[in-house]
Amino acid sequence: MALYYLDGNTLADSTAVYTDAGLTTCAADGFYSDGTIVRELSGCLLLPAQTCPSCNIPCGNTIAFSGNEGLYNVTANVGATPTDIGAVVITFTPAGVPDGIKVSYNGNTYNELSSPVDGYHASTVSTNFTFVGDTANDCGISGSIYVLDEYDYSFVDSDFIATGNTESVTVAAGDVSLSASAPGDCVIVVPKVTAGPSNLDISIASPCSGANTFNIEVACPRLLTAISSTSVYADKLDACSVDPSINIYNVPVNGSYGTIGLYDWVFYDDYGQGIADDGFYKLSTGDVIEVQNGVVIQIATC
Repeated sequence: MALYYLDGNTLADSTAVYTDAGLTTCAADGFYSDGTIVRELSGCLLLPAQTCPSCNIPCGNTIAFSGNEGLYNVTANVGATPTDIGAVVITFTPAGVPDGIKVSYNGNTYNELSSPVDGYHASTVSTNFTFVGDTANDCGISGSIYVLDEYDYSFVDSDFIATGNTESVTVAAGDVSLSASAPGDCVIVVPKVTAGPSNLDISIASPCSGANTFNIEVACPRLLTAISSTSVYADKLDACSVDPSINIYNVPVNGSYGTIGLYDWVFYDDYGQGIADDGFYKLSTGDVIEVQNGVVIQIATC
C-alpha cells in the first residue's frame, strides 16, 4: 500500500496530498479516502469532501456508542431498488444524559420520537434537534450554545472517526423534551415512497460533558400492516357507535406490527407518510384508541 502525506492534521482539513514527508511532491490526481470521507485531488488541490459509500452503515444494523461530548453523524444506506420502500424505523436509545437527534432524508427533516415510557417527544422547531433523556441527568442544556467536535461513523472501522471540524449547536428551550426516567427505545419513522435516494443522514448532538451512551438502529424499509378501523372521531362514544370502514397502520413502540400498543405511531398509509389525525378510532377488536400527534395515548374498550 502506498504511503501518502497530508499538509493538515486530517484529510478533512488538508489542502493537498503528497508522496514525501517534506511535502514537495504532489500525489497523482485522483480520489483519496481516510475510510470516512473521499476527496478528489486535482492539480495538487483537494476538492470538497464526499461521504465514503463503503463506510455507510447498511440498514438492519445497530450502533452502540459510549464516549464524550460531540456531534455524531451517521449515514445509513436504506436501499435503492423498487422493493426498498416503506417505513424506515429508526430506534434511538439514549441513556439518562440528554442527547439530541434529527434525521435528514430526501430534503426533509424528521425529529419526532415516541418513547415506550411516555410517548411523544419533539422540538417545537421541525428542523432542530430534539433532545431526549432523563431530567435527573440534565446538565443545563436549555438555552445553551455548544461548540462540538464532529465525528462521522465508519462502518468499516465500526467506530466514529473525528473529522477535524467543529459545529456550533444551539439548544433552544423548545428543543428539550426530557422524561422522568430514561426514555428507553425511542422510535422515529421516515417514509420512503420511492426507490431513491438510498441514503439518510442522522445527527446526534451530545453536549453534556463526561460519558455519553446511546444506541441507534436503522431498520430496512418495510410496508406496514393494515389494521381495520373507523375513521377519526372527536368523541369516544361516537367512534364506538360505528363499524370499521378504513385501514390504519401502526409502527410499534410497545405493540407489534398489526397489533396496536400504547405510544405506537399510527398512519393512514403503509409507508408511514400520513400521520393519523388527533381523535378516537374504533378497531375491529372492539378496542378504541385515542391518537395525539400521531401517537396512541390511550387504549380502552367501547
